[in-house]
Amino acid sequence: MNQLSAAVLDPENYSYKEREHTAPELKEGETLIFDEPGRVLQVWENYRICYRSHYFRVIKLPSSHYVLRVKHRVVEEIEIGFGRQCMRSLELLDSDSRFMLFWGMFAIKYRSAREASAQTAKEYREAFAAGRLKKRKMPRRDEYKVWID
Repeated sequence: MNQLSAAVLDPENYSYKEREHTAPELKEGETLIFDEPGRVLQVWENYRICYRSHYFRVIKLPSSHYVLRVKHRVVEEIEIGFGRQCMRSLELLDSDSRFMLFWGMFAIKYRSAREASAQTAKEYREAFAAGRLKKRKMPRRDEYKVWID
């Protein structure tokens, strides 16, 4: 397992052991590769940012895939793939750099999902207003097929 950052061990940063219950859980057959609990990071001389609400773990699944499991309100996963070379590259980073990289990946995923949802909603609103939105009840099911004509 990786060496924890001094920021994580800082007494002013609360004990990460006290926050261990906030870690994303490992399931049977999974292997923990990197464990990056939340922390307060010094950005400039007198300026610190609190990231304690995020907890990141890189996990190797039984299928040999790697995922970044994030706990922030809920548990989410970002698939990394089969990248053993990627894991070697992550080993070269110090704990704080790795944490910030994971935080950036999570932020990109969140922003992309929000933008895709907004774009889809706009497309369906415009189709509805133009009368191009079609629907059909599926036979013997309580479902509807919806499409834009």
